[in-house]
Amino acid sequence: MKYSFKCSDIGQKCGLEIYGAQSEEELLQELSIHARIEHKMNSIPDEVLNAIKSNIKKS
Repeated sequence: MKYSFKCSDIGQKCGLEIYGAQSEEELLQELSIHARIEHKMNSIPDEVLNAIKSNIKKS
């Protein structure tokens, strides 16, 4: 199973799209790095993390 996510799916004006992650954990790790670098977030707040998790697509 592959996992994907787009920041725009949770209302962010951001072009990030992650495709082909091997697990939800891998995808969240990539998003954590992205959030720190591009969105200046030291950590992802719980409400944002919940929105991310509910918008992860599996294929």
